[in-house]
Amino acid sequence: MVWSFSGGFTYKKFDFSFLFQGNNGKYVEYNQSFESEFTKGNYRVHASQLDYWTPLNPDANHSTLHYIGSGYFPILGWNPVSDATGYTTYVQDRLWRNANYVKLKDVYVGYTFQPKWHKIPGLSDINVYATGNNLFLLTNLIEGDPERKDFKTGFYPQMLSARLGVKLSF
Repeated sequence: MVWSFSGGFTYKKFDFSFLFQGNNGKYVEYNQSFESEFTKGNYRVHASQLDYWTPLNPDANHSTLHYIGSGYFPILGWNPVSDATGYTTYVQDRLWRNANYVKLKDVYVGYTFQPKWHKIPGLSDINVYATGNNLFLLTNLIEGDPERKDFKTGFYPQMLSARLGVKLSF
């Protein structure tokens, strides 16, 4: 279920509006390659990878790491087909992640005034405003943007933006 909720008001010379959007019941594909750590010398670690499976942490967010590489670059993997111990580290139902979210998508705040000091003929109003996009996000998906459909490759995150502006009415 995809939903949105918006509203706003004007009080005297102030304007305010907002837009929340969200998704309930959404799952994203969480590809096995996303859980391969340190491939070819890439030593970036995501926050979810710090909560890995151990016997003392059976409800972990991430699978146990094993060295499966050889050669110059170490490769740590989460599901080796076979290793010296004869077991795999596959965690059941790991290929789908719940991606429910609530996002404060847009906010607008403005103030309109009629300046008495202006010398510009025909100028009636000046509106000073601020807007913001992607200001706040609530989700349990810590691996990335819940609006994505999968995590097969890297991605560019949603950007927060803020703007200040002035509108002149003639």
